[in-house]
Amino acid sequence: KISIMSRIIVSILSQHSVPNFLFLKEMEGQYDEYLFITTDEVDRQRRGEQLEEALKVKTEVGYISIDANNYLSAMQTLQKEWPERLGDEYIVNLTGGTKMMSLAVHDFFASKKTIFYYVPIGTNTYYNLSTGELHEIKYRVNLHEYFTLYGIKYNSIKEAELKHTETEATALYNDVKQNHFYLPPKLKYAQKAQTPDLKAYYSGQWFEQFSYYCLKRALGLHEDDIAISLKIYRDKNTTNDNELDVAFMYDNALYVIECKVTMWGLEGPKETIEEYLYKLAAISKDFGLQVRPYIFTLHQISKMDKNIRDNLTKRCRILGIRNIASGKSFDNIKSVLKNQINL
Repeated sequence: KISIMSRIIVSILSQHSVPNFLFLKEMEGQYDEYLFITTDEVDRQRRGEQLEEALKVKTEVGYISIDANNYLSAMQTLQKEWPERLGDEYIVNLTGGTKMMSLAVHDFFASKKTIFYYVPIGTNTYYNLSTGELHEIKYRVNLHEYFTLYGIKYNSIKEAELKHTETEATALYNDVKQNHFYLPPKLKYAQKAQTPDLKAYYSGQWFEQFSYYCLKRALGLHEDDIAISLKIYRDKNTTNDNELDVAFMYDNALYVIECKVTMWGLEGPKETIEEYLYKLAAISKDFGLQVRPYIFTLHQISKMDKNIRDNLTKRCRILGIRNIASGKSFDNIKSVLKNQINL
């Protein structure tokens, strides 16, 4: 008896679900059922549930857990858990999991009516292994979707809740620039401001907000692509693990920004620099493969001693810090984001 034909999309899940999510969104409307191939470790990390949540799946998803490192065992499990369904067609994404998993999934579905695909990480493309064609991924992940894929919740200040305007923040930056990047009195002596709000604002909030608006304007970001003052919560924790000054999504990569008005230590105590760099690197490593951390500062790094700049460049490259925006570089922030650090 031939069953009603169904188009089933098959995803091999691993610790990083963004390529799976992008492909599923790109193929939306072309399949009827989901089948997720997982492992015990992936199940413990709840990657399938997180992917379902990000996709807002409303139908039941099929799951098969296989041995990540044993081809024969994986094949036997697939044969047992997924009996022949005549008339069905398959869209199989081979991205994710171990090489052994990809081989087993490929060989199992090769005898069926299947089109195989692969998503090269960080390229915003997907490859049709049957035709040899490379296609553009047009879908763009927003910030909420990205963090959901890693089981992360966050709270942030909404733009409408900010007590100060973009015009105010930009005016303060222009004052600093006109003052050759030395802080004018009201910023230098922020603690003497008349109200607690102004004390906090002049002490550094203004620079976070300037950075937020500068990025949003330069990159044409929507509000669901960028956030300021994020408190990060993992799993079901009620207390936040970390805080991020600014984070945003651009071309399916996550950018994490640490904002420092001044960076005492670049010309003084060495520990201060390293504290900033290590903190940013430690936070960023938990956010997936496509994370791009940056430091934004008003410190004039170009005026530092060459040896200090060379050492700072080397340390940033080791830790994966992509660049440092400083001084007049905010006038062309796209260039800072595009180029690898070279101070």
